[in-house]
Amino acid sequence: MKTTPLAIVFFSAIAILFGGISCKHGHGGGGGEGPVYTPAPSGSGGNSGSGTTGTSSTGFITVAGNGSTIVSMLVCDHEVTQGEYEKFCFYGSDIGSSVPNSFGKGINYPAYYISWYSALVYCNLRSLAEGLTPCYSIGGETNPACWTEVQVLNGKYSGPYSSNHATWDAVTCNASANGYRLPTSAEWEYLAKGGSAQENYTYSGSDTIGDVAWYNGNSITPTGTTHEVKGKAANSLGLYDMSGNVDEWCWDFRLKGHLSGRIYRGGFWGSYAYDCEVSHWYNELPGCTFYNIGCRVVRTAQ
Repeated sequence: MKTTPLAIVFFSAIAILFGGISCKHGHGGGGGEGPVYTPAPSGSGGNSGSGTTGTSSTGFITVAGNGSTIVSMLVCDHEVTQGEYEKFCFYGSDIGSSVPNSFGKGINYPAYYISWYSALVYCNLRSLAEGLTPCYSIGGETNPACWTEVQVLNGKYSGPYSSNHATWDAVTCNASANGYRLPTSAEWEYLAKGGSAQENYTYSGSDTIGDVAWYNGNSITPTGTTHEVKGKAANSLGLYDMSGNVDEWCWDFRLKGHLSGRIYRGGFWGSYAYDCEVSHWYNELPGCTFYNIGCRVVRTAQ
């Protein structure tokens, strides 16, 4: 487990305000019950399964659901960038307020060194800042500034620096809310395969990996690094970097081999080609951060 320097201040749930929003309880479950996901109704967002899409001016694409298990969503067409992430969050006690130069740095580069816990913090803080209803709740509280052992540095937030944290592992997700959230693993694969078209490509948007992905075949030399988002071709929905660049956290908890953890998918700039296939998934402890894992956010269409 990594230690936390004294410069990181821990606030109690009753003492913190974020953006003038006080800590109020009663927004859902949590607190020792285990992770709970409340899906949006199958008809959410006019979920006709027609496959129609449209791009908004803010970089979000409306993707129709399949009429049953996948709801209609507003999907960010790119991985969360460092510029977007750093408006609200920092990277944990051992990284600080910005990523090192080693693996790509800049406002249009994807954010990485993000734990699954910190991805939840980002989603809710961005939702609150934009006047949306947050999806995630811990102990009945949706304001991350009030969550137990949230880390704060210069007015920005990060999840607890612990491999597993029982309180945070009991988070609930209300997918019917209109705020930002991580996609489920099934939603992620649906999006990677082109939505209702469910294209049979090996990678997201193509059978030729170099057309759609940054991976070890085109990113290891001269130095291994991420690349600015949207540098390769998008898939048929207009989503970029679903294969390669950085891996993307999903909501789901799953056991694989000896390791239980949260799923991430897509492959990254150092992955072999097979790791970037749309069918592959991996899992990791939710409190860990790595140079290869970032996230993409979605919103349930209302």
